[in-house]
Amino acid sequence: MAAVKAYKTSLPCRKLRLKGIRRSWEGLASTLIQAGKVTAAELEEVDPFPCMAVDPTYKKESFDLSDELIHRVFRLLDRADRG
Repeated sequence: MAAVKAYKTSLPCRKLRLKGIRRSWEGLASTLIQAGKVTAAELEEVDPFPCMAVDPTYKKESFDLSDELIHRVFRLLDRADRG
């Protein structure tokens, strides 16, 4: 029972963290597009938010990025940096 209670208590904190991640992602995406470093189509390939509803890796309560997605994001950022 204690584990369930702790999990339920942590949900608001996790949701707040997810909102922060979403705002940061949107800001980064906007900056990269405006600077001409990447295209919107390239960012769609690594956008973690639309897939949350269909991919079991992403859960509303515990937003957990897969290693594959993290590597895809870093590859895209490396390409943008080489510009």
